[in-house]
Amino acid sequence: MIDRAGRVLPSGQTSILAQVSLPWLNGLAAAPGGALYYTEDAAVHRIGMDGRSATIAEHVAPPGCIVLLQLQSPWSPTGVALFGNDVYVLEYLHTPGDNRRDWLPRVRRIATDGTSSIVAAITRP
Repeated sequence: MIDRAGRVLPSGQTSILAQVSLPWLNGLAAAPGGALYYTEDAAVHRIGMDGRSATIAEHVAPPGCIVLLQLQSPWSPTGVALFGNDVYVLEYLHTPGDNRRDWLPRVRRIATDGTSSIVAAITRP
């Protein structure tokens, strides 16, 4: 599958930054210099402001890392943020089917000592 990464200028005008082969988009982050980083399964890619795409890391699965989050199905990590020395991971309940209302989100905090706790969650009414 080929997807397009676009940008919106302050004027409101849009343009295509790059076209990449992207079967799955698992996460997306903007870097301070304007580059975009995205993940798909076990790889991290970068799209520069010049539109060039590069693979930063492939086959990412470091064994024995105490901070790396590896969840039990059906939970799936989808975003990550740092605050101080702690890592916060946005996860969602990946249920069978395409009804996104069933994919409930939660936020997990991973402390520097490796302990993990759920700090926010949306539950079914």
